[in-house]
Amino acid sequence: MHRPAFIILLLALLQAGCDSDGYFILSNCAQFKEVEMQANKGSAKARLEMARRLADGDCIDKSKVDALMWLRLIQTQAYTMGEFAEDGAYLGQTNLKLMEFLAEVSALEGELRAELTPAGIAEAIEKADNWVTPEHDRLKQLAETGDAAAQYELAMLYFRHDSNLPYAGGIPYLAMAAEQGHPDAAYRMGRHYGDGKYVELDPEKAFELFQVAAEAGHYMGRNSLLLAYCNGEGVEQDLVECYKWLSIDHSYDKDYPDTMERYWRENVYDVLSEDQRRVAEEAARQWVAAHPQADIRR
Repeated sequence: MHRPAFIILLLALLQAGCDSDGYFILSNCAQFKEVEMQANKGSAKARLEMARRLADGDCIDKSKVDALMWLRLIQTQAYTMGEFAEDGAYLGQTNLKLMEFLAEVSALEGELRAELTPAGIAEAIEKADNWVTPEHDRLKQLAETGDAAAQYELAMLYFRHDSNLPYAGGIPYLAMAAEQGHPDAAYRMGRHYGDGKYVELDPEKAFELFQVAAEAGHYMGRNSLLLAYCNGEGVEQDLVECYKWLSIDHSYDKDYPDTMERYWRENVYDVLSEDQRRVAEEAARQWVAAHPQADIRR
C-alpha cells in the first residue's frame, strides 16, 4: 500500500521524538558528528556524551577503552564555566551544576573500570595522555589570519591540561584576541596581568582588559572591574564606580547570599552619600538599558 509522502514524514517525526528544547530530531545518530566535533573542541558535556555512546555502541562501534579515554580527558581539562551556567544563575549555582556533572562522570568511570581489564584501563589512560585535538592545526591557520575567535579557542587548547601542549604557548594567542576586544580573552588576559602569571605583573593593564570584558557584558569581567574600583587595584579607588558596577551586576544576579549583601552594604553602600548612590544607580540603569544582551557567563 502506497503512503503519501506527508504521512511518511509525519510518522518519521513522531518516531524521532523531541530534543530537550522541544525541537524534533530525525535521528539520535544525526547529531553524532556535532557531538564529536564539540568533544574535540573541549566541551566537557560533549565528551561525556561521547563516552556514553562509546560505552553503549550508540551510533559508533562500542569501545569501553575509548569511552574511558574521553572521561579521562574530562577529568584533566580546564572547565569553561559558561558550559554549566544558566541564565540568571548565581556563580554558586553554576558550581553546583559542575559538581553534579562531575558526579555523573565519576559514576560512569567506575562502571567502565569495573568492566575493563587492567591492560584496558592502562590503554585508555595512555590514549588520553597522548591525545592531541585535531582542532589545533585548523585553529592555528585561522588564528594566523587574525581571526579573534580562533585565536581565543587556540589559546584555550594550550591551556587545557588534556591537550599535551605547553600552557605558555597559548599566551600570545590569548593576547592577540584580547587586543581585538574578544570578551573572554580580555578577561582571561586581565587575570594573567593581575596575577603576574606567564606575563609581567601589570595591574593597570589588567584593569584596562577587565574594562573591555565588562563593557562587552562579560560576567566575570564585571566582577573583576567592580573589585578593581572597590579596592583600588590598577586604578584609583572609586566607590561610586564600584557601586555602579555592583548595581549592574545585581541587575542580573538577584539572589546574592546574605553574607555578600552585608559585606557590600557595610563597605560600599553605607560609606557613600545619598547623592553618590543616586548617581551610581542612575549610571547603572543607563548602562543596562544600553546593553540589553550583555550577560556573558564564562
